[in-house]
Amino acid sequence: MSAANPAVVWFLLGREPTLSAAEIISFLRREQISYDNLLLQQPFLSVSANIKAEIINQLGGTIKIAEELGTNLSEQALLTAIQSKLSSAPGKIIFGISLYGENKTDNVERWGKELKKILKAKGRSVRYVFKGEPTLSSVTVEKNSLISKGHEFLVLKTSAGYRLARTNAVQPFENFSSRDYGRPGRDAGSGMLPPKLAMMLINLAEINPEQTLLDPFCGSGTIISEAILLGYKKLFGTDNSDKAVADSQKNIAWLVEQDLSRKDADWKVELLPVQKLGEKFAPKSIFGIATEPYLGRPKQERETVNALEKEAGELAKLYLDAFLEFKKILRPGGRVVFVIPRFTIRSGAPITISDKILPQLQKLGFAVDQMLPEFNKSPFLLYQRPDQLVAREIWRFKLA
Repeated sequence: MSAANPAVVWFLLGREPTLSAAEIISFLRREQISYDNLLLQQPFLSVSANIKAEIINQLGGTIKIAEELGTNLSEQALLTAIQSKLSSAPGKIIFGISLYGENKTDNVERWGKELKKILKAKGRSVRYVFKGEPTLSSVTVEKNSLISKGHEFLVLKTSAGYRLARTNAVQPFENFSSRDYGRPGRDAGSGMLPPKLAMMLINLAEINPEQTLLDPFCGSGTIISEAILLGYKKLFGTDNSDKAVADSQKNIAWLVEQDLSRKDADWKVELLPVQKLGEKFAPKSIFGIATEPYLGRPKQERETVNALEKEAGELAKLYLDAFLEFKKILRPGGRVVFVIPRFTIRSGAPITISDKILPQLQKLGFAVDQMLPEFNKSPFLLYQRPDQLVAREIWRFKLA
């Protein structure tokens, strides 16, 4: 692929596709990677750009990255294109097919068997990877060497026909798992930010890695750790819990020990209530803030509306206190990526906090910096598992 003729690159989006898409666009802007022909055709975001597949290591919400091979294809043209690509491969042919846009496992199985039969008739040694489902997981792709030694073809059924791409990279699931479950300092009782989400929050902030980034509710240090892996050099973390500070220091030191190439990162974690940030940091010294604050106590099904409303009010005060301090230390134009919880009520509308504090934040000079406005009309992005009682509203603000 050349600068004059960039390829069309597909990103297979994660469980929260709009959030994943917003992260990708924020990352491309931060890295000053030019792109064109932006298209969100779920579960994929595609752009025309000169992109290295290795960037998947810097994206928390992308499952696969692929390069487009064809569009608006008939079924026969689709199979011909795949056959042509496989025929030119040296040695034993190993391939798999993942079909999106329609749930037709029979098609995937039939296509694979037909292609295998044609290729074997030409004297080729062929192995077709099929797991009884329309799509192959990243684990299956990795374990069967479908990138390093073979091919995975992504097929998207659209109203105009089939789109076809070849996978170039899959999410480093083992690395994320190791950083999540292998870190020495863990506190399940207070909740832990998943490394994937932490990486997404950092990317959404669009802060240059040479600039100072702060996490004022650092918890177990996940955002600082992921920022180090993303190449950030100047990092601060604070928390009002002795255990959180100790866990953060332990986890970050462990991470650097795992990857000594990161030892040049300048990071510091200290015990400090968010209400005293202005005493610690000089005015306009922080370029960006990415944080998940305290989201409240663990919730149970039998929570009463009155109890949840009371807690929502307490959290609203804490968050307003935080933004009062952010205004003192953040540079003009600096961004804040901030998680605000919403409490799910099984029998009614959720209890929200953002609506309680948004007018005050705007009076302080924090404007909502909408993420992915091309496709997202909401001022925030939602992150929630189906069984969770607390959803995360992800907001991005910009200081005037």
